[in-house]
Amino acid sequence: MTVEVVKAPLTTDVLANKWKQGVKPQIYIGEGVGAAVGGGAVMATTTIVIFPVIYYMINMYDLCSDKGLSNFAAFAYAFPVGIATGSTVGTAMGTTITGKLLKQEGSFKRSLLGSTVGAIVGSGLVLLAMKCPYTYPDDWLAHTITGLAILCPITGAVIGYNWGK
Repeated sequence: MTVEVVKAPLTTDVLANKWKQGVKPQIYIGEGVGAAVGGGAVMATTTIVIFPVIYYMINMYDLCSDKGLSNFAAFAYAFPVGIATGSTVGTAMGTTITGKLLKQEGSFKRSLLGSTVGAIVGSGLVLLAMKCPYTYPDDWLAHTITGLAILCPITGAVIGYNWGK
């Protein structure tokens, strides 16, 4: 009877060999740029597509008593949907497209999961930044936290895409 030892797929030996084989940081930076571009494009497109629908509903069903606020109200409803879609689906799509162009193996589903987790963490950081005594432009801490919050879905998408290769 022989006993076979099976190593986990993500051990330090595997990681060290991948690093020796040429894992280049510029590939991850490229995937991050792709995630930022994809997230911004999906966010803008979703907001632009949803805005007229919400504007039409507000005017048709008279949801705003003051007609001067209907444009702002439609944008106020459309923009969060655009942000949620862009920061999750858009960053995952941008990372996956860039990763495939750079001939990297990865998973769109994992990238989507990573960007979703990153968006949730980023939302928590935004709430934390709102608790800071915000005196624009002097509050460097709130600006730093907000900047980190913007990077969370992008970082999550890149980590998710490359996880478990």
